[in-house]
Amino acid sequence: PILLLATDDDYRPVSVQIQSRPEADWLHILSFADLVYGHRQNLVLFEAAQDRPTNSMWRLVNHGYVKDGWAIVELEFYSDPSCSRIAIGRPVSSGYTSREEPSAASDLSLDSWWRSPCRECKRGQAWLGAGFHELSAETAVSPRAVDVECVVVLQGSGPDNSSSNITIERWEGNRFVVVQTFYGVPAGSFVKL
Repeated sequence: PILLLATDDDYRPVSVQIQSRPEADWLHILSFADLVYGHRQNLVLFEAAQDRPTNSMWRLVNHGYVKDGWAIVELEFYSDPSCSRIAIGRPVSSGYTSREEPSAASDLSLDSWWRSPCRECKRGQAWLGAGFHELSAETAVSPRAVDVECVVVLQGSGPDNSSSNITIERWEGNRFVVVQTFYGVPAGSFVKL
């Protein structure tokens, strides 16, 4: 689900719940706190992605505080250590700011970027990645595993919209797991992780 909350202090909930009504009573599915106001926030239910194979989704997570929203200008995943075989996937994210969608980080333009919905992002609150798919003979889209061996990222310039520490995570069938954390990642430059 995508949530867009008003910025008016009189209408700010401290948390939201996703519920279902399969029978006569409501069933609690998941609660969300750390809400972002005035920007789109994806409330991700990874429980719904149980059928995805291991390594079918990869993401970068801010491992440091970001003062004014994490901005990623370009993000590329590669299936070889020399960064020559790009793996193309569909963007997945923690949400985004209007006109700064996740797809902007993979459009090969330095004039567009993805920006997280959080402004004062706590560690682990903002993330951007890709889900990988293949077309079957019936032209259906099926998740596929990709062994990512290289990631290239270009963050926004300056300390206010970049994370000096970045964690790479991969999908492990029912949750994301840490692959590696990189410290001292510079802003405003292409960096190979």
